[in-house]
Amino acid sequence: MKNISHAAFAFLAMTGSASADVFFDFSASGHGFTSAGSPSWVWGGAYPAPGGVAWSTPGGISTANTLTSPVLTVTTAGFITGSFTHRYNFEDRFDSGVIKFQRNDEGIHVIPASLMPMNPPTGSADRFTGTSPGWIDPGYITTTFTLGAAVFGPALFEVGDRVIFQFNAGWDHVTTWDAPNWQIGSLRLSNVVPSPGGAALLGLAGVLAGRRRR
Repeated sequence: MKNISHAAFAFLAMTGSASADVFFDFSASGHGFTSAGSPSWVWGGAYPAPGGVAWSTPGGISTANTLTSPVLTVTTAGFITGSFTHRYNFEDRFDSGVIKFQRNDEGIHVIPASLMPMNPPTGSADRFTGTSPGWIDPGYITTTFTLGAAVFGPALFEVGDRVIFQFNAGWDHVTTWDAPNWQIGSLRLSNVVPSPGGAALLGLAGVLAGRRRR
């Protein structure tokens, strides 16, 4: 098998199995993720990162922003499992971030803390808030999740479903902590592959997430 560059390929199809994995390694590439809102997410080395490069947002007063994945296609009926490496430094309780997903045109869902067995959100409304362990080092934590019946009831993901993932961050009107307020090092997903064309399903203008007024 030929060597492949993470900078050129965002996914690894697991041949010989019923499903596929997607691994977005942001130390190598931005992988077609898009930013909306202010302040913008930035891919690069503007902020220290364990991998040298990552997607980061500096935070801002009374603002919110989004980082959205390319469109992905479900390969087999059932669940999607995922994990992402990240660090965060939000004003505790007042500023925060959430991870969301959308299946086809069925609306945007926040992934609840109950579906994250490793390093789940600790704030109300399934929000990451406060400061993650090792943020200053800098060091990442890994958060895992499983999506399926717990969100949709009996309707699991079906073959051909289109899925988008989104990291949303929001701040109140008072202050922001030291940047980066949220930094994403990687995202790994099972049972999906990149969709041809990969155009975003979400209308991102004005999307707010995890924002709470005093």
